[in-house]
Amino acid sequence: MLTIGFLDLQKQGDSTIILLPQGNNSIIIDLPEAETALRYLKENTIEHIEVIFLTHFDDDHVKDIIKFCNLTRKENYQIKEVRYNYSNALSKGKELTEKSRDLLKALGHLERRGVIKTEMALASIKLEFPNVEIKIIYPGWKDLEQSFYSQTGRNEGCIVLLLEYNNKKVLFGADLISKSWKKITRRGIDISANLFRYPHYGEFFEKSTGQKISTKELVELVNPDVVIISANIDDSPKHPNLKTIEELERQCSLKNNFIFLCTRGISGQQRIIEGHTFKKFIGKKNLCAGHIQVKIKDEIEIETYYQ
Repeated sequence: MLTIGFLDLQKQGDSTIILLPQGNNSIIIDLPEAETALRYLKENTIEHIEVIFLTHFDDDHVKDIIKFCNLTRKENYQIKEVRYNYSNALSKGKELTEKSRDLLKALGHLERRGVIKTEMALASIKLEFPNVEIKIIYPGWKDLEQSFYSQTGRNEGCIVLLLEYNNKKVLFGADLISKSWKKITRRGIDISANLFRYPHYGEFFEKSTGQKISTKELVELVNPDVVIISANIDDSPKHPNLKTIEELERQCSLKNNFIFLCTRGISGQQRIIEGHTFKKFIGKKNLCAGHIQVKIKDEIEIETYYQ
């Protein structure tokens, strides 16, 4: 069985931990909070981290990576490699922010000490584990080059992953923006998946054009049974977008087994976002749910619980 934990964080941020079906091994996508991630690993008796993906260098995805590496080293956890793309440390105008510069130096220092090994994370790279395959479907070199000059910055070139296990697929959307999703679909890449980690805290993509994709078209192309959104506990900033929720509600009415959930909840309560309450749709509860843990075997099972 494969288990995926979508973590409920104390502040705005996104972090996912994949527990591989064989051995005490894991894969981590983004690390803004070291203690939360380490606690989840301990709860699941994980000892080895095959790879950490840093989808891009915004604080809400990478802030605690160095702290995490140092904490796990003290507790004898093994980290095989950390994958990221150097251009994701660039800010608008092709310049490194001070935080990004410091983070790159710290990652380099850890590598020289033999604590980690760093690798690029480019499209067409495939990582294989027993019964599990992870493909990097975006970005390629040309995409990274274009992101150097983009006004949309790091979110344009962040890493998108597609996991396959037991005839089930999971698509991790990071914070990828509308026009980058359009690039993926133009290339004929199959983005259909059973579970979709929706991009950027539920951002709404307004309409499809020759250069951009709408939320409606994106969800229809992925055609998931489950959508997960990483969201905030309050409305500052206002995530997820109410229009995104409304589009997902429409999907609930079209697909009997469809369910969507958000992290960031208050125990025992449904949370109201911009005056809009998560309700029951087709017998499913669509809640802000704290941690969301997904177990995949023959079917997808969802567990939610609070810290």
